[in-house]
Amino acid sequence: MTSPDAPEPDACPTCHALTTTERQARAAHDHSRATDYRVLLRRHLDTTHPARPFTP
Repeated sequence: MTSPDAPEPDACPTCHALTTTERQARAAHDHSRATDYRVLLRRHLDTTHPARPFTP
């Protein structure tokens, strides 16, 4: 399951790192860690890429 607001891999190194780590945590069935990284990605998107529309 990919987040609908997952950034393009080349768009931002921080976005890419957070998305990659979230996917690794999900693959390892570490759902708490995966959620943590989704929250960090959402915060990063909201603060660093504010022009991006919110998609719940």
